[in-house]
Amino acid sequence: MDGAARARRPWRGAGVAVAVGLVVALAPASPAAAASISLSAAPTSLTFGEAASLSGSVAPAPPSGTTVEIVDADAPASALTSATTDAGGSFSVAFTPQRNVRVAARVGPDQSAPVLLLVRPKLTVGLNGVTLFGTAVVSGRLGPDHPGASVNVTLLRGDKVAGRVDAPVEAGEYAAEFTILRAGRYRAVASFGDADHEPAEETTDAKRVGTPPPLGASSNGRWVSALEQRLRDLHYLVPRPNQGFDHRTADAVLAFHKVNGMRRVGSVSRATWKRLANPRTPRPRSKSEKVHIEINQSKQVLYVVRNGEVDEIVHTSTGAGGATRDGVFSVHRKIAGFSPNRLYYPSYFDGLRAVHGWPDVPPTNASHGCARVPYWTAKHMFSIMGYGMEVRVYH
Repeated sequence: MDGAARARRPWRGAGVAVAVGLVVALAPASPAAAASISLSAAPTSLTFGEAASLSGSVAPAPPSGTTVEIVDADAPASALTSATTDAGGSFSVAFTPQRNVRVAARVGPDQSAPVLLLVRPKLTVGLNGVTLFGTAVVSGRLGPDHPGASVNVTLLRGDKVAGRVDAPVEAGEYAAEFTILRAGRYRAVASFGDADHEPAEETTDAKRVGTPPPLGASSNGRWVSALEQRLRDLHYLVPRPNQGFDHRTADAVLAFHKVNGMRRVGSVSRATWKRLANPRTPRPRSKSEKVHIEINQSKQVLYVVRNGEVDEIVHTSTGAGGATRDGVFSVHRKIAGFSPNRLYYPSYFDGLRAVHGWPDVPPTNASHGCARVPYWTAKHMFSIMGYGMEVRVYH
């Protein structure tokens, strides 16, 4: 090697040293390792108002007291709640979700895998008033409150649906009413569901309605009250339910049998109870809005019609052999008390033909042309039938 070459060698070494120095000076620092965060919940299926225990750990363990945020994994902008770590990096917190939600634990930029919490509304249901022809009430509470929403209420008779209604929720409460028409075992089912919660369903214990017995003149007790209440609901003129089967009850039963094409008797059989659950609804001949009287000679019943609907039904007996004329008449004379020929509180509508009380009102037409009604109904009819009131008679 000549001298010139030896002179250049130290220069090359210096150049290498400078280049290495530059590389070391420009190399970036290694990024910090991401934290590993675990999260679990117990239970994961809850009833509204119940708290879940959220727990987990952060590794490597951060300083004790580090904040761990619990966030909605699908909308993590703000924390739902928070916990702090212990010396080993563990944390726990109780959390009460209001709806179905996926939660995650977050420390700085690091976040755990999500855990799904399912929330079922808190739904209660009760069943009361289960008596034959009574009004059963199904009621309860729903939490959280859902203004404008409805709870589906189903009344079951055995395994068959006896009624179903959507009951509006107001201030967290709901209620529905059903008429009990038949004997059997009844229970109520309430259910609710929406997009934010799991479906909820609750069922009451069964309540039994016994089979009603035959009833007649010597009967008394709760079955008589049930009968009289049902007849009143169906617009038959009958006293307030009093647990005693008397002549007034018998008259109303007789009128019911007439309207429904049954045997014209004043006692109650199994067939009567069955028909009471599914009766015929009489319709007036005239739809006039004015209060008026209609006498159906084919059925031998008298209707008080109000607002175009039959509002009261009374047992009557019209003239034998066509002695009561069909037609449209009006009340033209009235006597408060007995007439000279012993008509009780008569309201005359066609000459000497009148609606009046009489001791004997048989199941068929038997008068001389008047429309007889039972004594106990006479004053009531007299008070209704004002001068000029229309009386419509037909077959």
